[in-house]
Amino acid sequence: MIHIREANFDDIEAEWRLVKSIPADENGYINPWYNVEKENFFSALYEMLEAADGIGLPEGYVPETTLFIWKDFELIGQAKVRHYLTEALRHGSGHIGYWIAPQYRGKGFGTEALRLVLEYAENIVPEDEFYLRADKGNAASVRIMEKNGGRIVGEDGGKVFVRIKKPDWSILNNDGARTVRFSDTDAETDKSSMEAFTKHYARMLTENGEASEGESLAVSRERLTALRNNGEENILRVIEDGASGETVGYIWYKFVSEEARKFAYTVYIYILEGRRDLGYGTAALKALETLALEKGFNEMRLCVWESNSSAEKLYKRLGYEVYDTEGKKRYLRLNIK
Repeated sequence: MIHIREANFDDIEAEWRLVKSIPADENGYINPWYNVEKENFFSALYEMLEAADGIGLPEGYVPETTLFIWKDFELIGQAKVRHYLTEALRHGSGHIGYWIAPQYRGKGFGTEALRLVLEYAENIVPEDEFYLRADKGNAASVRIMEKNGGRIVGEDGGKVFVRIKKPDWSILNNDGARTVRFSDTDAETDKSSMEAFTKHYARMLTENGEASEGESLAVSRERLTALRNNGEENILRVIEDGASGETVGYIWYKFVSEEARKFAYTVYIYILEGRRDLGYGTAALKALETLALEKGFNEMRLCVWESNSSAEKLYKRLGYEVYDTEGKKRYLRLNIK
């Protein structure tokens, strides 16, 4: 599975091998460290990290975060996120540039990588839209942008200019636009929900380096089966649209009573494709809050993987805060009244 990491010294060997292979200028993607010697890459990487903090920038440059694109345990590309626009960037290269190694092109990796980079950049870029640019002859790159919601706004000097609108997070207010209800699972929806959870968890295992793509599904199935059969009261429900009754997802939760605290724990929430980014996830969490309060529980908890940045951002916008970490898992909680 594809995932991204900020430039860092832990991955310096793999980063060096990739960076030295990136051409100095390919389709407008600039790499000042083409063919860099290994002994010089430490300072090059240090420059990348300083650039992200706006340190030591040439006049007219803006802070820029360097991201590396991974497929499972293999480094396959690089991306750069410029934190805000100057006039030169507005009419030039824009916010985001990315490069995928030639042997990995045409396989859908670029599309997924750009999706992840856009998610990463949401909380950095202040503008309402992402500005991107591609060479007119680089039709594959333009298609990748279009698949991520891009629209062509102009052409000039052999360049194509693309805009991608940032997500509208106002749906998190859930001001009556979406309501949901939970219904019991039957044999068919029980199977469908567990299969959805299992596939998604397998993806998280791969993205976060806990299992290879070939073994992740089996590991996921084993872990979730054990978790469900751990003797606790695990509750699976179908999430239905409050108005139409249409199935929009599944939720797995439990109520936990400890000596000091009582909390509702969301084990898994899964919104069906085609129903995402419409406020259903928010509405489902709010509905669970209501259930928890009715039962006398005053805290919500859940867990999110490091690579699932969009979910973590949603939870934080709802008021959840990180209270513990374990490897690449982050545990969040929310006090409710």
